[in-house]
Amino acid sequence: MVKLANLVTEIYANGAELLVKDSKVGIKGKPPQFIYNEVAEPENKQKLLEVLTGDPLAGPGWEARTALYREALSYLDHLIKRDGLNGERATEALCQLETNDKLNKVWLDGTFDEFRAALKDYVRTGLMAARGLPRKEVSF
Repeated sequence: MVKLANLVTEIYANGAELLVKDSKVGIKGKPPQFIYNEVAEPENKQKLLEVLTGDPLAGPGWEARTALYREALSYLDHLIKRDGLNGERATEALCQLETNDKLNKVWLDGTFDEFRAALKDYVRTGLMAARGLPRKEVSF
């Protein structure tokens, strides 16, 4: 599962997206060739299909969402340290019940794309708090 989680994070870190069309997995964007090669492997295709359409709390679906969550928090931590922001404010904002409930609901009941959008919003909430700005003024 580690290899699959790494592949999923590499895809999104390179500005690409996984897509499902007619029960087939594809990539939108232009990631490096090695990513296309990995996705083309039959075993990976099946697992990636499970990531996008399967159980978000077990197997590949769980592994991929967890990997993206970790990567998003690492990115937020990097931004906070790089810009000398207030990490305590970010932690406080991300630990609020309302903030967690939004992400958890989509983690459990949403599609993979909905999860990714909610995760981006979650990180934006932390970044907003760390910068001490109103939410609408936060940008990446």
